Amino acid sequence: MYLARLMGYDYQIQYRVGTHNQAADALSKCFDQDTVSLISLSVPCPLFMEELRRQLENHLAYHHLRHAIMEDPDKHYEFTLV
Repeated sequence: MYLARLMGYDYQIQYRVGTHNQAADALSKCFDQDTVSLISLSVPCPLFMEELRRQLENHLAYHHLRHAIMEDPDKHYEFTLV
């Protein structure tokens, strides 16, 4: 939930020693090296639209329908080109 909100910002995470961190909570505490082996952050990289565009380049039925919609949009009211 918070990752999606934070992705829109340009930020840098900085560690502050407990005495300088007035808002310290459980997430900001240093853990014992023996108990923590890996902390990772994954960022979604939506490639679906680019893959779809590549596949549609060679799809004849798509090109015919797109051309027909552009020629007479009223005849193909169930489709909209954006």
